[in-house]
Amino acid sequence: MLDLLVLERALIWHPRGALGRLVSSIAAGPELLRFGMSDPKAEKKERQAADAKAAWTDYHAQKAAEEKNTERLRALRLAKEADDAAEAKPASAPKKTALRKAKRGKVG
Repeated sequence: MLDLLVLERALIWHPRGALGRLVSSIAAGPELLRFGMSDPKAEKKERQAADAKAAWTDYHAQKAAEEKNTERLRALRLAKEADDAAEAKPASAPKKTALRKAKRGKVG
């Protein structure tokens, strides 16, 4: 098996990087872990997973805060409507003369 350092030098030397696939396949294997290096793709996936978890937690926290505020505002609205209904006077019945005029077709 080729040494990892030799492959890296070959990749740098080669103008098109034809050995890039070979180096990346070896780099993704346990050889990097053996040399104390980490896999950049795995690190990226771990970072993305942590970011996704943080975003999901933040989304749920915002949704809970919004629902709590909605409940508070609904309770205030219902209390105000109840107070308004209690204070409102019942509408007075129309006078008999207005009813007679309405029957005859004379409104005025």
